[in-house]
Amino acid sequence: MLKTNVNFFDLRRIFIKVKNVLLVAHPNPDLDCLCAMKVIQFLLNRYFAKKATLYSKDPVPSDYRHLFPDVVSEVDPEKFDCVIAVELGSLKRFTEVFEKIDSRMIINIDHHVSNDLFGNYYYVDVNSSSVNEVLYDIIKQTGIPIDSDIAYYLVMGVISDTGGLSYNNVSSKTLSMLSELRNYVDWQDIIRTIRSKNINYYKMLSVLYSNLKQEGKLVYSYLSFDEIKKLEGEGFRKEDINNIVESIFFTKGAEIIFTVVEIEENYCRVSLRSNNVDVEEIACKFGGGGHKRAAGFRMRKKLDEVLSILLQELRDRVHMEK
Repeated sequence: MLKTNVNFFDLRRIFIKVKNVLLVAHPNPDLDCLCAMKVIQFLLNRYFAKKATLYSKDPVPSDYRHLFPDVVSEVDPEKFDCVIAVELGSLKRFTEVFEKIDSRMIINIDHHVSNDLFGNYYYVDVNSSSVNEVLYDIIKQTGIPIDSDIAYYLVMGVISDTGGLSYNNVSSKTLSMLSELRNYVDWQDIIRTIRSKNINYYKMLSVLYSNLKQEGKLVYSYLSFDEIKKLEGEGFRKEDINNIVESIFFTKGAEIIFTVVEIEENYCRVSLRSNNVDVEEIACKFGGGGHKRAAGFRMRKKLDEVLSILLQELRDRVHMEK
């Protein structure tokens, strides 16, 4: 389902009109989001001669920093006449990341069903596997040529957000897109880049695995604030706690899988995955969002309190689904 108040050519006219564009990433940005910002930057620079700045309030994961060396964490809002929100989902989430919106033009690009369609212009395709698949459609329809640089980031974004083409969000359109772009990129290099991690990442996973629990069809794990601080003392970077729920997703017998990370004292980030249950509905209940099979939210409570609340909610949900 496509939710938009603009068409492809409207977006092209908007890009011609604006002068200085700020691209804003969602909190704790993943590869799909970061790759999409890079693609938009290429488009604006090369085909519209516009300056585009990449902004993320949270640090880029260290293993991917070489791919996005120009992402900044501080900006002067007064310099920009247009802000493009990439996968930010809601106006509340957007203003948490970028407070000063004033009268600037806001363009909202996403693929999550929970997006509340904020901004002057929004383009949200919930049938797309990733935000990079959304961008691919826009590029193709507007007739902009795709070069090897753009193809590289488009493909990396799609591969990363589909779990290496292992999720249900992969469609025939996704595969057709990748087939078209295959000859533009080094496929093995992209897969290696996505999967390669430094040794401290695996040390973090060892703690996550030691905390792993299973209650019937519920599988979950967690990282406490103290555990993270200890890991940081050994050289680990907190920003590398990204998408770790995928590392326990294929646990046998699991129906709902989740992780809770206490990123600050009394402040937790929850990631939910499912094989059958609508976890997007659950995430929305706690102020988050996402997809039917992959969602998340944040909660300002202690780790044990978040676990207790979530386990009660999910136990009831698994029972309802029986």
